[in-house]
Amino acid sequence: MVREIFNPTFNYKPLPPTEDQLRNIFKKYDTNNDNKLSREELKKAFDYLGSLIPGFRADRGLHHADANKDGYVNEREMDELVKYAVRVGFSSLSLALEYLLLILLLRTEGELKKIFKQHDANNDGLLSQAELKKAFRCIGSWIPGFRASNGIHHADANKDGQIDDQELNKLVEYALQLGYTVKA
Repeated sequence: MVREIFNPTFNYKPLPPTEDQLRNIFKKYDTNNDNKLSREELKKAFDYLGSLIPGFRADRGLHHADANKDGYVNEREMDELVKYAVRVGFSSLSLALEYLLLILLLRTEGELKKIFKQHDANNDGLLSQAELKKAFRCIGSWIPGFRASNGIHHADANKDGQIDDQELNKLVEYALQLGYTVKA
């Protein structure tokens, strides 16, 4: 992570990491030594680099670098990952932009959670597939039944076929990954 250190008598600005340093940082987070980086490993690397939203950076890094679309960044794809990291940089400006994006994501996350909760028609604290279908229709899904079914598949940790309050965050994460936001 690159942060400015201010001292009234001495102002030191560290240089951003070089491409080789970034490559070595990413390789350090290949925790299972399989010579490829998973989303979780990338998330930890971006967290180390100082990203305010490392999960987002990991997703975008995979999008830019994962040429064979296997869900990992391998040795041959590492150059593209490094180029992405250099392009987004970790300067104070990119951190400020990342902070704004985080605020927007949190706002959207809260609003999606509120919409899902509003569709608990019988107020039992659980979201059924039918209630989820209506919620996904509300946020603009063209195939709300499919999204409801997949939402349950992704978020229903206890496998009871419904989403409770503890599982709601996983459902919102699923919706955000699909690009759903709140209609204006």
